[in-house]
Amino acid sequence: MGRDERCCTRCYPRSVPTKRKRHSVTETDEVGAALRRVEAATGGRPDLAELVVLGSEVKVRRTGEERRQQQRQVALRQRFLERTRTGEGIDVEALERARRAGWRHD
Repeated sequence: MGRDERCCTRCYPRSVPTKRKRHSVTETDEVGAALRRVEAATGGRPDLAELVVLGSEVKVRRTGEERRQQQRQVALRQRFLERTRTGEGIDVEALERARRAGWRHD
């Protein structure tokens, strides 16, 4: 391929001035709205690299929070199953009173 020939996407010449990966983002309605919000807030064109870095920090934090919440839920389920299996912490007399009373409140 000669110097002026282009790659299959016709965006860049075959030789690009970097050895780093390139990423493209299609401006969907949601992406466009986000870019316009940043532009309105900052008064200038958004720096996509900065947005990716900031967004990754938020994503990592949220993922960690979700993972901790899931782990907590698993631990609570395991605790419930163990208590159900062993009877630990269960007031058998209260259960018997509720069964006899038919769940009525006095």
